[in-house]
Amino acid sequence: MIVLLISSGNFLDELTRLTLPAYRNAAHLIHFQSNEAYLKHLSSNPTERAEAKLLSAEELKEKRIEARQYFLDVERFKAIESLIKTIQWALVAFVFFLIHWRLYKKSGSV
Repeated sequence: MIVLLISSGNFLDELTRLTLPAYRNAAHLIHFQSNEAYLKHLSSNPTERAEAKLLSAEELKEKRIEARQYFLDVERFKAIESLIKTIQWALVAFVFFLIHWRLYKKSGSV
């Protein structure tokens, strides 16, 4: 039962992550709101930042939007992967619960 309860919580968490990725990742998506914010975000990679500074404002905007979409796609795929794992855990826990429930009923304790 404990595994089923935890799996249920994880399932809801991952479902929210899948269906509302912009809200679940709002803190990270701030990096993609403007060209300036995006350049600050790239400061951890000096080479990429230098290359980005050479782009025109419109090219930088396109690159920023593509990077934002890529980030959201990765988050969705991670959420799907986690949902699958959570469902697997829940199914295994449910099977073991049924086995133990039947054994309990056969023991005459009910």
